[in-house]
Amino acid sequence: MKKIFISLTMLLFIFACAKPYVVETRQYGDADKSCSQLDSEIYRTEQVIRDAKEERGMTGTNVAAVLFWLPGLAATYMNVNEAVEAGEERLDVLYNLKAKKNC
Repeated sequence: MKKIFISLTMLLFIFACAKPYVVETRQYGDADKSCSQLDSEIYRTEQVIRDAKEERGMTGTNVAAVLFWLPGLAATYMNVNEAVEAGEERLDVLYNLKAKKNC
């Protein structure tokens, strides 16, 4: 019974870590989007990057991770970096598409 409780507690800590959304760099239908749709997609991607960067700060989850489970903080920061990199790559793809379409 004690092992089950410890296992469930560990799973709770693992899934309680901040997990910013990681965008797909290339998405189906990107080439078919109009200039205004590309602009909307760029705005949405920039928002995802901003949201991910906010997870780096002193959030409640990060404070709890420092106090109770330090590997959770490391996992959060790794995921934030992954989300930001994917977002920046997505922006490159979208800006290249806009250039090809002379937007």
